[in-house]
Amino acid sequence: MMILLVILIFLIAAIGIAILVVLLHHGSSEGTATTSKIVIVSTPIYTTTISTTTTTTKIPTTTTSRIVTQDSEKTSSPEKTTITSSTSVITTHLPDDTSCSPKNSPQTLLFAYSNDLSSQTVLDTLDALVHSQLGDFYSWIGNVRFDTENKMDIQFHKNMDDTTAAIRNNLPDEDQGFQNSGIGSDVFDVIEKFFFNTEAPVCGSIILILLKRNPNEVDISRLVSLIRSHHAIVHVVASATPSGGSQPKTMYSVTSKTNGMGAFEYDEFFPTAISNFPLYSYPYPVYATTVQISGSWTTALPDWFPPVSDIYLIAVTYQDHVSDGSLQDFFFCWNNPKDSGSFSVLPTDVDDYWHGGNYESLEPDNFRQGYDYSMVLDYNYTSQDVQNVQIRIYSSVSFENESSSIGSLPILPLFFFDACLVISGFQNDKCTPKDNTSYLIAYSNDIGSELTLKALNRMHEFSPSRQFVKFAKVRFDVQQPGEIEYLDSPSELTSSTNSSYSIGSDVISVLEKFLENTQYPVCGSRINVLVKRLPTTEVDVESIIAKLRKFHVGVYFAIAENTIGGNNLDALNEIAFRTNGLSIFLKDDMIDKGVFVTQFIGEYTLIYAANFNVSGQGTIELPPMTVPNDGGYKFLISFKDDPVSDTFQSATITCTHTEIDNTFTYTFKTVIDAERYINFVTQYPDLDKGTYTVKLEYEYANQDVERLFIRVSNFVSAPPVDYWVPYDN
Repeated sequence: MMILLVILIFLIAAIGIAILVVLLHHGSSEGTATTSKIVIVSTPIYTTTISTTTTTTKIPTTTTSRIVTQDSEKTSSPEKTTITSSTSVITTHLPDDTSCSPKNSPQTLLFAYSNDLSSQTVLDTLDALVHSQLGDFYSWIGNVRFDTENKMDIQFHKNMDDTTAAIRNNLPDEDQGFQNSGIGSDVFDVIEKFFFNTEAPVCGSIILILLKRNPNEVDISRLVSLIRSHHAIVHVVASATPSGGSQPKTMYSVTSKTNGMGAFEYDEFFPTAISNFPLYSYPYPVYATTVQISGSWTTALPDWFPPVSDIYLIAVTYQDHVSDGSLQDFFFCWNNPKDSGSFSVLPTDVDDYWHGGNYESLEPDNFRQGYDYSMVLDYNYTSQDVQNVQIRIYSSVSFENESSSIGSLPILPLFFFDACLVISGFQNDKCTPKDNTSYLIAYSNDIGSELTLKALNRMHEFSPSRQFVKFAKVRFDVQQPGEIEYLDSPSELTSSTNSSYSIGSDVISVLEKFLENTQYPVCGSRINVLVKRLPTTEVDVESIIAKLRKFHVGVYFAIAENTIGGNNLDALNEIAFRTNGLSIFLKDDMIDKGVFVTQFIGEYTLIYAANFNVSGQGTIELPPMTVPNDGGYKFLISFKDDPVSDTFQSATITCTHTEIDNTFTYTFKTVIDAERYINFVTQYPDLDKGTYTVKLEYEYANQDVERLFIRVSNFVSAPPVDYWVPYDN
């Protein structure tokens, strides 16, 4: 008995000495003091040693084996495996790593890729990382290939060139991989090995994983605790066509609980997805929530108080598996008294190019400090399957407070609030031409079915600008006014009409009804109106003009040359002139063309608007025009305000650059389009960036006053702008 006791004492002493040796070695590699005290934490995985220099080092004492036993109910789709057993989840709390702060992290990026991927996928993704100048952001870059029979060591480098060379020399090799699809990925081991390395700092690090094989593990509590204790973030791009493993949502859950993103993409689109990930320009999470949703609903999200006024990146997953076609619409909205906006994902986005996965990010948007933003999610899926969607906002700068450091943002729990009756983000008048909005085409019942259908059928030939999230239509001048119908794409606008009549046009009521809707965005919307019947003299337009201007709504009236009913053309002209809209006349059988000469659903934004009165003969100096970018522009200029007027003789507009030798001169050629257009001409010059003087020389046969307008918008080679042109009163 005494001999056994002596042996036991020697064993304990030997273990203590070994631990101290490792501690001293690790402490010297990190440049910390060698004096330490040992605190044994009650956990089956780790012995935690806390240094007196506050550097936390974790040393594995055993090799962890994972044996997962559960009954799975497999569906036809691998991403919909349903776990029917009760898996034990043990909450493991580890001390926080205090060796980093938000100001000096992330120092290290780990790039881990599955051996089951093709070499081309890895190389293409690597190329995307190289072109992003990722190496300039991180002090250390680690790389490792996993899912191999013989475990690979993580290689660390101080620059991207060495990292690139190492990866090119360590590309996937199917002979070295798992030969059975039932074997799960060993990605858990890779993450643990990274945190126990003694070469590169791990506190505040970012881990990027390219996953081809799913793990078999279900319990992620210990792994998540390890990651979060080091304030790290895990991002995963998982293959939509996995090579093995049984649990496709395990790593997605890991990303959800570490403020990361979990994307499911087809292998060939990995590089594109990575290019849009929050890895370098916007790596710091400032808002993170994972929401459990199903079917159709509107859900209030936690409010957000931006730490500074700045530009932030918004990233979301709209499903927790590869897209299955059930998404109808997904709107993430934010609002406060001074600012608002929204971010949408529609079926057309999912079908477009690389978006067939589940991840989407918004070009950086500006948020203002000092205001509490209310956040709302409105969604519609054809399926009732429950899924967890990730919503994140990332910053380009770090903040000293703990809540904004890498990986330290509190992980908000899954929740399901009562629906908001109104999406607050849509009830606002603070938007830019690039914000999500709606499009309405309203057509008089008096036009007739043939011409109406001609316009509607042609609509789907055009690719709508991305900001249009709803397409609406309504028929007016009927005895029983119909409701405005909201649709998801221009192709759905096709409709039939009938031929009932009313006395005066009710077009103003249609505009009022559109502005009163609270379900879809109004601010920044565009409205095309095909007019055959005029309003009556009793119509007061002041109220509708004020509302249209408040919400920056553009109204484009296309009026038939021969109207029937009503007598108040001035009402439509007044609305168009005072809201930077259009009031144009066309031949009766060409009225459908009145939609397509306007901005309608294209990526066109107004850069100049002027209204003016002329009579007789003379020259008028108009306000100067600021051209924001080099490129092509579209001029739409009227020369009379009444379809029956015949006093126009000639007109020439001259735009002269104030700094360089560039002058655009156009003499109106009204005969060219006389078979279609009654009161306006169009021209498409190339202009240089800068300020232009604008002069109009004109001649009319009498002294009757003509009220005219000029509208200039970007076209083809010139990009759209993100500001509103001032109203000309």
